[in-house]
Order: sequence, then structure tokens, then C-alpha cells
Amino acid sequence: MHTDFFNPTQSAVTYATTAAEVILLVRLTWLGLLREFKIFSLFLTCDVICTMALMRLDYHSYGYEWIWALSSPVWTVLLAAASLELSRGLVQPMPQETGNRKVALCGFLLGITVSAVASMLTHPEAISRSAVLFTLITRRSILSGCILAILAQGTYLTLGGAPICRNWRLHRRALLTCMTVTVMTLFAATSKQREYVDWIDLLRAVSVFGCVCVWIIGLRRAFSDLWDGVEWPPTEEQIADNLAFARREAVLSRKRGGVEGLESWAKAKREV
Repeated sequence: MHTDFFNPTQSAVTYATTAAEVILLVRLTWLGLLREFKIFSLFLTCDVICTMALMRLDYHSYGYEWIWALSSPVWTVLLAAASLELSRGLVQPMPQETGNRKVALCGFLLGITVSAVASMLTHPEAISRSAVLFTLITRRSILSGCILAILAQGTYLTLGGAPICRNWRLHRRALLTCMTVTVMTLFAATSKQREYVDWIDLLRAVSVFGCVCVWIIGLRRAFSDLWDGVEWPPTEEQIADNLAFARREAVLSRKRGGVEGLESWAKAKREV
């Protein structure tokens, strides 16, 4: 199959995605969302740095292999941590509710187990011989677990009628799409049907670029959906923002109270 057009097309999409990720980081800063998406911002920064470093090297060079081998585990861990950050952000209005966390953990473990067993059955001998294959399988096993964890938690929260902040709802959909197409590409890269790998990789690149654009356009400033008590009934996003805002104010009040109490105790001790 003639696929010469894939290289320039994939390069163009990759350059556009990297530029969009930089814009997204700037927008997260401008909207004051870095505090909400700390790990996700680290992942974006890592992805930009790694992509720019790999773009300057030949695909078959020794330096490319070393940078990929060193950056791949970091990239995977940060993306998995971003999914954990997502699972915590989804339950901002419900800090004491633990059922959804158990469901998410079960989904994560199930996803890793299924993906790892399927990989072992498909490549029983090659895994011990190829470090690259082992890295790819490890990455897709972890990300498969994250995908099932997000889906399981989302189903649990939906069935329970839990309110979810608009930013976290959008973030869940976009991140889930990115991780799903990434896992599809990893499965295709280790499959025997190699003729579709380029098409799937191009689909992944375009999908990730689309998700970054969705983040740039769709994210709003934190607590921009607070209900002012005028319109009735309030929307689900407004309820979630009000609950999350009240929880944050309570936490900050306790912290301020603790600091003020410590200062008063220190002052009284000095006077004595």
C-alpha cells in the first residue's frame, strides 16, 4: 500500500497539535485553571518538550530511541496521573463520597488485567525479547485501566445523579477520547495487521489535535457557572460549581483559622 503522504500529513498535524498545546497552557494560565489542572498541565508541558525534541531527530537514529525510551515512561505516568486528577475533580461537590472511588479503582484494575493478559497471550515469546514491545504493552495496559476507571466512575456518577462542574465534564470527554485513540494506536502497533497502522496513527493525531482545540475553546474560568439565585431552577453545572465553591471556601477558612490560631498561641506564649 502506498503511504508516502502519511509522513508529511502526520508531521503537519503533529506540529499543529504541539502549537495548540502551547496555546492551551497559556489559556489555562489566563483562566486561572492551573490550580485545577496541575498534573494535566505538567503532562502537556512534557508532551510539548518531548515532541519538539523528537522532531529534531531522525526516526531511526540512536538518539531518537534513547529519548523515546526515557520519555515514554514519564509521559505514560503523567497521563495516568492526569486521569487520577480527573477522578478527583469530578467529585469536588462530594468530598466524603467513596463509592465512586471504589468503582473507579475496580475499573482501573480490570482494564490493566484484561489488557495485560491479552498481550501475554498474543506475544508470549516476543515480550521477553523486545524492550520496545514490553514498553508499548505496559503503556497500553496502564492507559486501558485508566479508560475503564473513568468510564466506571462516570457511569456511577451518572446513575447516582451527581452534579459535575462544566470544566470537569468537558475535560473528562476530551481526555477519554485522547486516551482511547492512543490505546487503539498501541494495539495496532503490536498487531499482525500492519497495513492499517498508518491510518490509525493518523486518526490518533487528528483526534488529539481536535481534543486540544476543544479544551482551548470549551474551558471556562473556574466557578464561572456559579448560581446567583435569580434563575430557577439552577442548572446541573451551577449546582456543581456552587457546591465545589462552598467546599473550597470551607477548606480555606479552616486553613486560615488554623494559621490565625497558631499565631495567637505563639503571641500568647511570647507574652507569658
